[in-house]
Amino acid sequence: MDKKYLSQGANARIKQTGQVVEIKQISDHGVALIKFRTGGQYILLNDCLEGMEEPRQEVQH
Repeated sequence: MDKKYLSQGANARIKQTGQVVEIKQISDHGVALIKFRTGGQYILLNDCLEGMEEPRQEVQH
């Protein structure tokens, strides 16, 4: 996975489980420190994560 799809403070999904996590820190060495919604932090390979696109807000004129 390219780092550009993952950014610090963004949400990501764990590929194997589908669980949504927050990226606390990301490194150039291919690992990320993630925070689970239920609490706790874990170091995980970037290849195990997929970026989540932010929902776009449509503006009505």
